[in-house]
Amino acid sequence: MQKTIWQITKNVLSAIFWVILIFLIIAASWVVIDKHVRKSAVPSFLGYSALTIVTGSMSGTIEIDDLIIIKDKKEYKIGDIVTYMKEGDKAPTTHRIILYDENGNFITKGDANNTRDAEPVSKDEVLGKVVFTIPAYGIFFRWITQESGWLYIASSILIFALGGIILKSENSEEALATEGGADGEASSEQSSNDISGESASNGADSLPESTSQQNQDNDNKI
Repeated sequence: MQKTIWQITKNVLSAIFWVILIFLIIAASWVVIDKHVRKSAVPSFLGYSALTIVTGSMSGTIEIDDLIIIKDKKEYKIGDIVTYMKEGDKAPTTHRIILYDENGNFITKGDANNTRDAEPVSKDEVLGKVVFTIPAYGIFFRWITQESGWLYIASSILIFALGGIILKSENSEEALATEGGADGEASSEQSSNDISGESASNGADSLPESTSQQNQDNDNKI
């Protein structure tokens, strides 16, 4: 019973692991393609984009090498941390909205900066709101988004594929061993029954002979 529960648990965990892994591989592959093939300034997947923080302007809230996940929103409000990119910028900026100007544009400022940003930011220039932060994960993300990023992805796929094949092979061998043991027990039981049946048969065959011999002795006595 315990072995069955463990086998079911292992199968469920294995399935969850593979689903998560495949999703991450697809997401990473899409980001690499979006950046290097489509040449997007900020690659996205299902409306979400991932960026690595490279400056300390938001230190205390978001640190250098943190990975941020941004999501495009219909509306933004004061207090939101947003990523924007103005025309002519080589890289996007992630700062907090602190005010609106008279034209409805956003006034932004880095949490660690003493002054607000020089120019207001229009809604069209906002790429998305920061919805999630992963500390220090930006180092790994920077690796896979480099020119050789596809090598990391291909290597990961190969390693996990080989691991899956080995695991499947071990499970098959275990199943065969279990099946073989059951067949062996059944054969032993059948052989035991055959021997018992043969002994009983021999005993039954000898009984008439003994009886006949006994009757002959009785006839001689008479």
